[in-house]
Amino acid sequence: EQALRSLQSRSPSHKEAYQLLTKAADMGHLKAMEKLAAALLFGYHGPQNITAAVTLYETLAEKGSHRGQTALGFMFSYGIGMEYNQAKALVYYTFGSLGGNLISQMILGYRYWVGINVPRNCEAALTNYRKVAFFIADKLEKNEEMPVEKVRLMEKSENLSSNNDFLDWDVHQFYKFLAERGDTQIQVFLGQLHLAGRKGLEKDHSQISPFLYIDQMFLEGSVAVTQSNASAFKYFTMAAEKGNAVGLWGLGLLYYQGKGVPVNYTEAFKYFHIAAEKGLADAQFQLGVMYYSGSGVRKDYKLAFKYFYLASQNGQPIAVYYLAQMYAAGTGVFRSCQNAVEVNSIFLKICD
Repeated sequence: EQALRSLQSRSPSHKEAYQLLTKAADMGHLKAMEKLAAALLFGYHGPQNITAAVTLYETLAEKGSHRGQTALGFMFSYGIGMEYNQAKALVYYTFGSLGGNLISQMILGYRYWVGINVPRNCEAALTNYRKVAFFIADKLEKNEEMPVEKVRLMEKSENLSSNNDFLDWDVHQFYKFLAERGDTQIQVFLGQLHLAGRKGLEKDHSQISPFLYIDQMFLEGSVAVTQSNASAFKYFTMAAEKGNAVGLWGLGLLYYQGKGVPVNYTEAFKYFHIAAEKGLADAQFQLGVMYYSGSGVRKDYKLAFKYFYLASQNGQPIAVYYLAQMYAAGTGVFRSCQNAVEVNSIFLKICD
């Protein structure tokens, strides 16, 4: 662990870290063995030794390391440090995939889809691609949820201070001043800011999850703003009254999740629908979710597919994932392994 911390530090002592890594690997520490094998293969932090890397990767593979299995698959595939052998490469990629290695899953998905050294097999390709897509979609939903339009408060970023304190309390008061006087963009931003509880804000983890994209300048600032569903509702309402799509979507989300107001799917649907008609991808996606799950509306997979498709065309990545899964299962649309693989591939490229 000390070796890994040293390598990850801003000013690592490579020699010391390499020595500690070697010592830990000799003691059978799996993660240290994986790091050391990569260092030997690529010549990181020390001399390159492909033969030693192969030996270490073989030991790792025997211990069930999916990284070791994937590395051996790669080396057999290209004849690096060993004989060129596609049959053995396939075996190791398969073990790596079963162990949960995303790289092996991607490689196998592509090989089965195109037919590289294996018979073309759409179902096998789909199985592997779906594993990777599920992992990425899960990360997106947990960490970023549904991204919304970024809000630029200033046209020229060079006017911003570089000392990361341009969003202090005084500036926040200035934003409130502008919002109260009808600046729709500022109203949307303040609604997002109060709802999300971003960096530097007081957060209510029982109700709020960080699900909004806000420009990097907002993420890095020191913002003296207390998270408040009531304030979010206020500013989203002000923006929505002017027909702003993000403001309408924000109100829909508050009603849908019951943040600051009682859960009201009827109101949520109303605001989502208006925002969706204005072309907002996240509102279209949310309508898809409501029809897919039957939340406040009659469950309708065909309408769910329609709105996921519209959202995907407008750049909503999770909507692309849902489309792929609906093609794979034949939900709301004729099942098509080919379409499922192709849409999963699009999703993975979007999230690359």
